[in-house]
Amino acid sequence: MSIGVPYDSDDARQMAAEITSLMQAHAYNMSAKIAAELGPFPEYEANKDSVLGVIGTHAEYGVSLTPEWEETMQNVHQYGVRNAQVSVIAPTGTIGLLMDCDTTGVEPDFALVKYKKLAGGGYFKIVNNSVRTALEELQYSESQVEDILAYMLENETIEGAPHLKESHLAIFDCANRCGNGKRFIAPEAHIHMMAAVQPFISGAISKTINIPNEATVEDVKNLYMLSWKKGLKAVALYRDGSKLSQPLSTKKEETVVKPKEKKLPSKRKGFTQKAKIDGQTIFVRTGEYDDGSLGEIFIDMHKEGGITKAMLNSFAIAISIGLQHGVPLEEFVDKFTFTKFEPSGRVDHPNIKFSTSILDYVFRMLALEYLGRQDIVHVVDNEEVAVLEPQYSLSTSQDSPACPRCGHITVRSGTCYRCLNCGESLGCS
Repeated sequence: MSIGVPYDSDDARQMAAEITSLMQAHAYNMSAKIAAELGPFPEYEANKDSVLGVIGTHAEYGVSLTPEWEETMQNVHQYGVRNAQVSVIAPTGTIGLLMDCDTTGVEPDFALVKYKKLAGGGYFKIVNNSVRTALEELQYSESQVEDILAYMLENETIEGAPHLKESHLAIFDCANRCGNGKRFIAPEAHIHMMAAVQPFISGAISKTINIPNEATVEDVKNLYMLSWKKGLKAVALYRDGSKLSQPLSTKKEETVVKPKEKKLPSKRKGFTQKAKIDGQTIFVRTGEYDDGSLGEIFIDMHKEGGITKAMLNSFAIAISIGLQHGVPLEEFVDKFTFTKFEPSGRVDHPNIKFSTSILDYVFRMLALEYLGRQDIVHVVDNEEVAVLEPQYSLSTSQDSPACPRCGHITVRSGTCYRCLNCGESLGCS
């Protein structure tokens, strides 16, 4: 890519073969020179004919590509070799990232923009660094390069980028579709590239042949057959998305973890609490787990319109589902205490003497019964609670109820409200 040559092209395969042939020739040549000083590897003499036959096969394929093979074979025949094998293409994905390489080995890039899943959770975004080099090699102007790169970063594909010639698209093809793009390197092209370098590798090639998610069993069969026909020593296929989680992807995985429901026993204990809020009768019923923790609630008001009753029932169902799926009761208490709407006012309850709404009362009561919270109720053991809520400024007093004696807006005082005009206290004293 960096020099403007598509991965799936004869030029790329020729170049890869020449480079690999040169490496193999140089490695065996050096091994022969070491053998001249230290002797060949143990059991070399017993396997001499086989070893020379294998190296001779490498040279037969490579002599037209790399002149160094002639010197290599002279030294090998004269001194033997210190190493039975000298090369392999290993998996180097993580190493490549640490080396700041887009790819290593014989892999094409996974995608121009990809996401690396971290072992500790989360992702980091990896952007191909060879695109700029390739565009400059292809003689695009500086402003055109910047426009193309900006488009790629925004769309995670280079397809459709301004200024880019259609004839250059193949240069930027990757193993997978990039962003919303359509192009990708065909799986067969991976095999042809591996076949170009396998004659100059002692061992096998560790490389992933990426196939799209929609690949069929027949497609897989044909790829294995092609690999065998091309003389590859090993082949590994990976169908995109076939694992629950994969290290690299072209987009962040939107992992949705469904909370596990904790089932309530069929026969369960609980209690029913009757109270009155500003004269309105309300019943709260609870269902408990075997350990006594809260698992469901029911809220019912008598002589109320259908809408109010239906809304309360629906709200109770939602809270119950949350409790059964692991939402702590403390979260509901923190969210719904001190909510303000009618009916509100004095409460006929032994511990709660005033509430700002039905929900304020319900969750104060549940907090007392199941959490032992005494800081948000008014009376415990026939004594007023001394613990005070954090002080609130008069700018928050607009949400407070009106004084029943003089009509002025009250302010919160501890867990209750007090009128600053006439001194009336709403429920605590």
